[in-house]
Amino acid sequence: MKKIFKRYLLAFGVGSAIMFSSCQKYLDVNIDPNNPSTADEKLLLPAAELAVGIGLGDRYNNITALWAQYWVGGPGVSQTAWDRHELQAQTMDRPWSIFYSTAGQDLATLIKSPKPVYRGMAKILMAYNLQLLVDLHGDVPFSEAFKGAIEDGSITSPKSDNQTEIYDAIIGLINSGQADILGADQKLDEFPFAQDLIYGETFWKIYGLHADGNENDPDLLNIQYGWNTFGNSLKLKIWLRQSNAAGRSAAAKDSVAALYDNGASFADWETQINGFNGTAAATLNVNPLYANLENSLKNFYVGTTTSIDFLNARGDIRIDNFYTPASTGPDAGNQIGIDPGSAGQPGVPLSKSEVSTISNDVYYGGAPVILLNWSESLFLQAEAAARQWSAEDDQDLFNQAVAASFAENGYDPVGVEAEDHLS
Repeated sequence: MKKIFKRYLLAFGVGSAIMFSSCQKYLDVNIDPNNPSTADEKLLLPAAELAVGIGLGDRYNNITALWAQYWVGGPGVSQTAWDRHELQAQTMDRPWSIFYSTAGQDLATLIKSPKPVYRGMAKILMAYNLQLLVDLHGDVPFSEAFKGAIEDGSITSPKSDNQTEIYDAIIGLINSGQADILGADQKLDEFPFAQDLIYGETFWKIYGLHADGNENDPDLLNIQYGWNTFGNSLKLKIWLRQSNAAGRSAAAKDSVAALYDNGASFADWETQINGFNGTAAATLNVNPLYANLENSLKNFYVGTTTSIDFLNARGDIRIDNFYTPASTGPDAGNQIGIDPGSAGQPGVPLSKSEVSTISNDVYYGGAPVILLNWSESLFLQAEAAARQWSAEDDQDLFNQAVAASFAENGYDPVGVEAEDHLS
């Protein structure tokens, strides 16, 4: 009887296991493939980079170009509040929400990845975005941000952290990210050669950076070098920004000196989000500034007298890349701007054709979103040298920076001297 009972139990157990296994496989069909519980890093990384590009390339570009007086609301435009620094609650809501609800969430997820290269890229991009936010807003959520999930503490109202502490945390993120990317435990098959929109496959094709001359061969060293130099340039930028802050000058100087003592290399090409190829505003894969201006703000902005007069006074040929000439009126054929906030005032042209609009060389469907260009990297190095924080030649670096800016705008930098374009 006992043997029969044991056999019965064994048969029941096996049968139950088979039924349970079959049931599991059957129920698997109810898993929504469009809402996975975990994200593949190769899908999440380009999504995060694109979100960063949208936040930076759209509203940040708009606001800063207006505040720097490169652009201004043109004739016939009734909304010139930004020109007059009349800020409203919604003025910066888009880049804020893009970071905290989209880009930052994706980057926070990637930082938890078991694959070091993804962690490293995410940390450096997180640092970059945090710097933008702190520069604009001061104190912002950081230590409690991106912790809305139950496993992270269900924090839905994160506190704002002190900006000084965040700047220090940014440096820590960059250092950790560089260590992850340059680590000896890297696996070639885990590297996002095609998926990294900043220093991946598209970047190699633009610059032809292939150690063995084979453009189809993934070049691990170039990706590592790109991200590492980007990180060093960000650290230099942050420390220079802090040099005039109360109680931070000595630490900034020592940190920059240590950077040079350790033989740091800095970005010597464009750090940008590549891969946009849209030719119309309706195309999804399109530069975000182009999409914004073409869809809703076409010819909304015109050039300012501040910028155009400055460039004209110095014979700066780059003006043709920045502004279109007026097509009608007394200044037809020449670049002409208006004063910020002056649209609609007496004596100001009433037609956009009488003033300069923003050139398509500045924005177009396939334009990359610049995170840090070569000229900025050189200007940062020149400033460090001018402060005698490095042994480099500040004048030489400054001249290189000016020449690089001309090259970035399609002009031959040979023979370009900085003093020729200064007052």
